[in-house]
Amino acid sequence: MVSKVEFWKVGRGGDETLIDGVSPWAHKWEIASSSAFATRHPSYPNRPYAVHSYRIVVDGKTIAFLAGKIEEGVWAFYRHSGI
Repeated sequence: MVSKVEFWKVGRGGDETLIDGVSPWAHKWEIASSSAFATRHPSYPNRPYAVHSYRIVVDGKTIAFLAGKIEEGVWAFYRHSGI
């Protein structure tokens, strides 16, 4: 199966964003991979930002996700989907 990265949602620090049932805001993010991609802000196309692969570890479980900082305290989250 091939994986494609798709935009998921915009989240603000401390909001109700959950990844695999866990709030990313409550944990330290670690860079999971040196690969990244650049994309543009959905409302302001002249504002590019980088999306990185992150992981958090909660109770021995690793949760992986992709995110890019749009502006201070605001992140765009992405996820893989099979095609």
